[in-house]
Amino acid sequence: MTAPTVADTEADAAGARQDVERAERDLATGARNVGVSALHKLRDAWRHADLSAQGARERAERDRQAARLKGLAEIGAEVGRLAAGTDLDGLGQALADVATAAGRARAIAAAHDAAVADLIAAAADLGAEPIAPGGPRATSAGVAVRGEAIVHDRAQVGPIGAQLATALAHALAGDAAGGLARVAAVTQLPEPKRPDYIARGRGGLLVPVIGELTQQQQAHVRAGDLVLLDEPSIDAFMRGELA
Repeated sequence: MTAPTVADTEADAAGARQDVERAERDLATGARNVGVSALHKLRDAWRHADLSAQGARERAERDRQAARLKGLAEIGAEVGRLAAGTDLDGLGQALADVATAAGRARAIAAAHDAAVADLIAAAADLGAEPIAPGGPRATSAGVAVRGEAIVHDRAQVGPIGAQLATALAHALAGDAAGGLARVAAVTQLPEPKRPDYIARGRGGLLVPVIGELTQQQQAHVRAGDLVLLDEPSIDAFMRGELA
């Protein structure tokens, strides 16, 4: 037979108390004649039910405390197992592998950056001309220096050392492809757009114009403040030959 629950015993005790209160109320109001023996039986039943409910509560509390201690003991055993460090076997070697791989990445980046710097120095020694509006000049074999990068035709190659920390952070997070995407060693320069007009101001300043001249520019042309150059002059400008 299943032992009664705390809720069952408390419900029995509440019902027995209501029986006692009802009998006492009937006796006091004269609603019905309740014998002394019957009243004692009702009170005894209530006391028994109340004690049963109290005992059930105490047993439930003891069971709860026992379960609590058992659970904490199991946690303690798991803490001891973790403290032994067996879960971390291989972590040191894994970290060493990461450090080695990061060192290789830094060495590759350093070698690339050194090669770029050497090419820039060699181009400067050979008198590479500045990049023209149309791109690197034919008179410099299509080679030009652009800041910390070197350009040949449309390909621009620059250093990557400054980008490596972000790339390594992505790789450590498990995103090797994302890390590689953060390294931009080579970029393709856009095709230069030839201006539709080039106007020279009175002080010699060249003003390239893409699209139609504004009304104000047209007024300056009519007034002689701007002079529109011919097509061969625009070609020379693109080659970097017009100053």
